Amino acid sequence: MRGRRLGRWALRWIGPALFLAFWYVSDHAQIRGLLGRARWLPLIGSAAINLALLVIKAWRWREIMKLQAIDYGFAPSVRAYTIASAIASWTPGRLGDFTKAFSVSREKGISFGRAASSVIADRLLDAFALTLVAAAGAGFLLGPVGGTVTWCLVALAGVIAWVLYRWTSQAGPEKASAAFGRVGLARAGRELGDAIAGLEQMATPSGRRPALVAFVSTLASTLLTFLQGYLVAVSLGVPVAFLRLAAGLAGASIAALLPLTISGIGIREATLAFYLGPGGISLPQVVSFSVAFLLVVSGSAALYGALAYMFWRAPVTPPHGASAAAPAAPAGEGSPRG
Repeated sequence: MRGRRLGRWALRWIGPALFLAFWYVSDHAQIRGLLGRARWLPLIGSAAINLALLVIKAWRWREIMKLQAIDYGFAPSVRAYTIASAIASWTPGRLGDFTKAFSVSREKGISFGRAASSVIADRLLDAFALTLVAAAGAGFLLGPVGGTVTWCLVALAGVIAWVLYRWTSQAGPEKASAAFGRVGLARAGRELGDAIAGLEQMATPSGRRPALVAFVSTLASTLLTFLQGYLVAVSLGVPVAFLRLAAGLAGASIAALLPLTISGIGIREATLAFYLGPGGISLPQVVSFSVAFLLVVSGSAALYGALAYMFWRAPVTPPHGASAAAPAAPAGEGSPRG
């Protein structure tokens, strides 16, 4: 048991080790110069976009919960999403996203697994959109050989995902939980089954509105994420095309989901160097951009989450099954006697 824990912690240091290696071989003077000459207005704009992203993604997450018969208000959804995003920005594999499931589970009196399935469905939509952009970018930017290899890998991943989807949707949460339980992932199997069941409902007549919301919000949030990165590049004066940077950010976001680092450190730099290097962007420029992007995007997410936690109080709800109102006192009880 202790050896497994040490192994997991060792894996999470791969990213920081990569970052230190990139920092060591980079021109430190060029990095300091780029960061020192950064323009503030584009950075402020990039941080402000995070507010719009939080509202849009919370809207999508709430629609997913509706499909699972979870009635959670819009304002509580935004608050929970904001706090969870702040924690996710600084946890391996963005595991902090699941803290919003705790909020829903506690406030609505439902199981954590049922609440977590909505978070999984929400993350699957983002991962699907970003994978398409990253694969398309690699296909066009890496030449015929690199593009063919990339698309073959994506196709293989798609086939595996489709087989898993079909099996889980047909087997149901119970059988999925039992099958995953053989390798110690019973809860993951149940939550994945619930998440897929929720997404499947988008294909039904009652799920048309949530499906439209999911499509529009995913498209909007993906484009806004790329705009965030482009504003950071403009601030630093890094001459990178919007489409190339979008492909690099998509690839970096997918790679950052691996539990090999915290907040994507090191993994993001390696992925960006892979995408941006062929376009003439030097390693010091990649490192400078990545550091600024981390501080602006993750830093603003942490700030918004802290403010939401301190000043935006969650509504006080009675324990599940208890009456929200206290019983009325009998007539005349407690009245003064003459």
